[in-house]
Amino acid sequence: MRKSILAMAALTAALPVAACQPMGEVDQSGFTRAEVNRLPRNALGVMFHMQEGRPMAGNFRVESAEDIRPLQIRIRGSRGLVRVELVNGFQPGARYHFRYLPAHGVWQHPDHLTVAIDNGVVHTAGEYAIKLAPRPIYKVSSVPTSSGSCFEPSPAVVQEFTYAIPAQLANYREFLSYAVDDFTVLRPKPPKPPKFNFIAGWPYEPELYDSGWAPGSASRVDPEYSAQRNAVRAACGNRLTRVRMSGMVGFPEVDDKFYRTAAVQFDMRANVEGGCGELEALLRTMRNRPPERVLRQVCGTVLGSDFKYGGIGLADVGMVQWTLALSFLYQMSPTCNIVALAHLWQAEQNVPDAEALKALAAALQPAFERADPALRNQTAHALAYLAAELPESSRRRVAPPLLTPLIGALIEDLESSHPNRPDELARLILWGGALPPALRLRVQAIAGGRTSAAPHAKVLLAGLPR
Repeated sequence: MRKSILAMAALTAALPVAACQPMGEVDQSGFTRAEVNRLPRNALGVMFHMQEGRPMAGNFRVESAEDIRPLQIRIRGSRGLVRVELVNGFQPGARYHFRYLPAHGVWQHPDHLTVAIDNGVVHTAGEYAIKLAPRPIYKVSSVPTSSGSCFEPSPAVVQEFTYAIPAQLANYREFLSYAVDDFTVLRPKPPKPPKFNFIAGWPYEPELYDSGWAPGSASRVDPEYSAQRNAVRAACGNRLTRVRMSGMVGFPEVDDKFYRTAAVQFDMRANVEGGCGELEALLRTMRNRPPERVLRQVCGTVLGSDFKYGGIGLADVGMVQWTLALSFLYQMSPTCNIVALAHLWQAEQNVPDAEALKALAAALQPAFERADPALRNQTAHALAYLAAELPESSRRRVAPPLLTPLIGALIEDLESSHPNRPDELARLILWGGALPPALRLRVQAIAGGRTSAAPHAKVLLAGLPR
């Protein structure tokens, strides 16, 4: 099935996008598909959007050093998204420079575009389909928040997908226009309203990362995704996980046809890879991707504005910012910051001196002690990861000053009737160094008890210095 390009434009504009909107409305005019820098010789023109009013042929200039013919422009379409066409078509091997001439305010998209013309001809007819990734995964996603920043990191279950297209279009895959035109969350009965969450606006049902943008434009939620390489995400523990959707694909520079895919249906809880813990989800998000880029994208709001917006690397983040970040633990902030430090300190030259480590510990201790059990467990889990990731020589320098102020709280957690990850708690206590007699007696009591921590407490006692 196919739809007209104007209907497709209206559809894409109407789809919801989970994004933090800037203050004030930005004019959406300009060459909306400026990333399309190469076209087949049978292409008709380039795409331009005018938010208000009607663009005229005289509003544009086109130049080409290779095409010496008189170049005349015509406009296909009347309002909104139009195609700026050459009356006599493109010449193979030539490059064309389009520019919108009248003065204008700030636009979302550029007012100029350069495109090269290939020798080949392509036709869009063929089979199109949505291709789902083999299984959903847990990752960290940036979600809307009411905390004062636009986004906060949060674990999510993610089903990635892309599109199968006809073979003749393979060389133009990145330039096609993609959108999901039918997205339905299947619900057996009316859902209960979501409970209040600090992350206000984070959906209690699945949603798209990207609803359909120009090719090459990254999703505002996560730059890893775009309309072409897209994904569906949902909060962990969400009971509404069955989704049915279909997509539409076209090449609007070539013709007016858009092709609808067959609908696909999936359950985001089925065969999902991994667990939805903060640390595991973040490490999975970082897998096979540049760590600092991922941390900046999904954790930047809790790692300090200098790192997020100042263009500096983790090694250039000042100790004041690290101590501030560790002095206030909320949501995923401990996991993000401690994983960032683990990545930074894997290079021994980046490990701070003892005084700086003590300052970090002094900031972390009161925050750790007053944190609720879930947040404290998340922090301890991340600290265990940090210490385990460090080279042995760095761990001997880092662990005692960083962990010693936390030992009392860690032993308190180990004393629980149902301790969470007792093996990690015991290792953290061991890495902290020698225990005062009163704390050693408490560990001895745990070792003599019947909880799941008893065997780990015995190993701890055996490893502690006398």
